[in-house]
Amino acid sequence: MWIKDEEFIRGNIPMTKFEVRAVTLSYLDISTGDVLLDLGAGTGSISVQSALLGAKVIAVDREKEAVRLIEENARKFNVTIEIFEGEAVQAVGRFNFNKCFIGGSGGNIGAILEAVNDRLPPGGVVGANFIKPENAWKFHERLKKLNYEVDSCMVSVVRMDERGIFKALTPVIIVRAKKGGLGWAYFTV
Repeated sequence: MWIKDEEFIRGNIPMTKFEVRAVTLSYLDISTGDVLLDLGAGTGSISVQSALLGAKVIAVDREKEAVRLIEENARKFNVTIEIFEGEAVQAVGRFNFNKCFIGGSGGNIGAILEAVNDRLPPGGVVGANFIKPENAWKFHERLKKLNYEVDSCMVSVVRMDERGIFKALTPVIIVRAKKGGLGWAYFTV
């Protein structure tokens, strides 16, 4: 079951849109038996969809409204999500996980990546989405220095307006990295 954007309970917290969410979760290869740490979980759209795909999910956000929305969306879609309210760096050391999605970093991506690297087992996957190419590049380069196999793709969603003209929404760069020496199946969207 893939959830459409309008089905989520939303507030003033950013949400990963449907098309980007679908590609992100397939790119991270979320499946039954995974333990996903969702940092900067926002509305919980990545968390809820991952739980529906069979992963155990730990959602982390420092915003009270986001925590409330994650709880409400988990109830609405009848999934179990462990929720941690606080800073991402503090949360990482508390949990064991094999997949990590960084939805928000609060400008602290370097410290978050160091903490994730310390906890992520060999073969584990970390990923993030970016709208600024320079941030995606910095993330990509940091992961390469940590000896991850890094790959990325871009999702550009277009909508047709009432005049029949296609309008592109902000493109999103999805970066994923695998710890260790195992290979990837590469694709672009």
